Amino acid sequence: METKHPVHSFFKASEIWNKSKAMDLEGDKEIEYNTINLPIMDVKVLNQNNVRLMSNLKKRGASLLATLDKGTRFRILNHSNFFKRKYSRNPNVNPNQMRVEIVDGEHTGKSRFINATTLLLDERTAWRNQQKKK
Repeated sequence: METKHPVHSFFKASEIWNKSKAMDLEGDKEIEYNTINLPIMDVKVLNQNNVRLMSNLKKRGASLLATLDKGTRFRILNHSNFFKRKYSRNPNVNPNQMRVEIVDGEHTGKSRFINATTLLLDERTAWRNQQKKK
C-alpha cells in the first residue's frame, strides 16, 4: 500500500494555523485560546540540479532510481553519520549518503539515498527567502 503525503500547501496552512489563536465569547468578554498544533515535517529543499536518487548504499550495484531537480522537497530519514558509524569498515558500502523520502512531486513517497554533500536548504527559512528574491 502506497503512503500518501500532504501537499506543500497543507504544510503552509499548518504553519499559519499553528500561529493562530481561537476566540470565544464568555458573556460580553472575548477570550483568546491557543489552537492545537498540527504536525509539520522538517522539510528540506534541493539547491542543485541532477541529484541522483540511488537504490542502496553499495559502491557497485546500486541503481539510479531518479534524477532529482533543484527545488525537490524531501525529509531526511537517516543522516550520513548513521551510515558512517554502521558501515565505516565495509569497503563495499558508500556511507557518505543520507536516506531521504521525497514529499511531493513526481517522485512522492520514494525513500532512498542521495549523496550527503548535496546542497540543500531548510524550506522554512532559506528556501523561502531565495524565492522572494526572484
